[in-house]
Amino acid sequence: MNKYTQYSGSYQGGNSSKKPWLIAIIIGIVVLVVVLVRPFGIGGVTDSDFIQKRDQLLRTEAKKALEYVNKLSDTGGSSSYATLEQVRQYIHGLEVLSELNNSLLGTTLYDASDFTEIYSLISSYTTNLNAGQKVVSNLSELRDAVSAINDKTNEIVDSSTN
Repeated sequence: MNKYTQYSGSYQGGNSSKKPWLIAIIIGIVVLVVVLVRPFGIGGVTDSDFIQKRDQLLRTEAKKALEYVNKLSDTGGSSSYATLEQVRQYIHGLEVLSELNNSLLGTTLYDASDFTEIYSLISSYTTNLNAGQKVVSNLSELRDAVSAINDKTNEIVDSSTN
């Protein structure tokens, strides 16, 4: 007899046919909890609570993005790189909030092209800065795009409060 054959008892594996009613009870409890908790949302947060917080964050992110894009200068000063990263950060915040809204409520707030355009303009601005080229037209286009997304954000927030 070796060390692997010392145990001679038989294996009584999980026999699922013994207690099918237990599975039915567990499923029933899970369904009941989901039905009872759904009106309150996850963690007690209702849809209206989420929308209120979302709107507050949307306004803040859009306002900050516009604030930072307005700090950029036509000459492309030394702080432009850091300022561009701040703009990118706030635009990304809007994008994340939009994706979260889509996941939780099933509605899209912005078109993906809105963000793609702004990221492209930031990239183009950075490329011209690195090359020592003029950034006046880049800045104008970036300001217009960020201003447009700020206006769209205000429309979204205003429509959800009415």
